[in-house]
Amino acid sequence: PEEPFDHNVQTLALHHGSLYVSTLEDGLVARMPQGWTQYTTLSSEAPRQLVPFAGKLYVRHGNGKVDVSDGTVWKKDVFKGLLPRKEASSLAADEERLYIAQWGGWSEFDGKTWTHHLKERALQGIPVLALYPDGDTLWIGTQRRGMGEWNRKTNTLRWHDERGGLPDDWIRCLAAHDGHFYAGTFVGGLARRDGDRWTTTPGLPPGEITALASI
Repeated sequence: PEEPFDHNVQTLALHHGSLYVSTLEDGLVARMPQGWTQYTTLSSEAPRQLVPFAGKLYVRHGNGKVDVSDGTVWKKDVFKGLLPRKEASSLAADEERLYIAQWGGWSEFDGKTWTHHLKERALQGIPVLALYPDGDTLWIGTQRRGMGEWNRKTNTLRWHDERGGLPDDWIRCLAAHDGHFYAGTFVGGLARRDGDRWTTTPGLPPGEITALASI
């Protein structure tokens, strides 16, 4: 009775003083002051990503739908009819925007207006699996194409892949920490960018990296 409803945790997030836990296939649970609460009426029983933005918690499900909570009320499938693609494949956020990855590109939402980036020729037909905003740069992790470096000022896209030192062209997650940029890959372990060079992080075995967090 004092444990979460499933022991296979996919991701974690803190929001309004509660710890939210997405499970493999038993929905979303939260540890609140009164104990564990399970949410069973969301868009699926398989939440995959939790991203706070502008005082709200966005939940991306395995079916590509996104729900949102303000801490009290939940709204389901909030991007239905607003995204050029039907499914969101990843979420990211900074202080100004929420980023929603989709097949062949991404969309941005500043809380009021939308900007869509789905016509970049180099991204057409490519699954986008991870996004990381870094000032005027947006890092774009893809499946089998490596990682794109989008320059917001010049609207140009530069590619990073195995030819430039990445251990794998399938990017699962992205993070920055202590002046370095990191990319978790599907089979190549963790890559770190030092200046203009990518290196595989020593001490970690090759394999899939599913999540990164800087604290």
